[in-house]
Amino acid sequence: MQNSLLLLYTTFPSYEVATEISERVLLERLACCVNLFPQGESLYLWNGAIERAQECYALFKTSPELLERLEGFLREHHPYETPAILKGLCSSSENFFDYIMKHT
Repeated sequence: MQNSLLLLYTTFPSYEVATEISERVLLERLACCVNLFPQGESLYLWNGAIERAQECYALFKTSPELLERLEGFLREHHPYETPAILKGLCSSSENFFDYIMKHT
């Protein structure tokens, strides 16, 4: 896939935690852009029961070569016991691809 970028999605328990971890990711240059969606509500199964939680959703944009490092950083610093870490390759415009490559 030409101009392939990696999108990594995860959730955090609050906007403050998401911002703190996202800023650290950016400073480490493991991603060059993070979109935060602070008013999410998640429903999920946990220990046999349906749970609800207010969460902040995060979408990290990076190069595919940084996937292992970014995922490792998130697993190490994420406050959840079992964080949702979903990742996928996508194609992008040439200009945005160049931006990501320049800043990661």
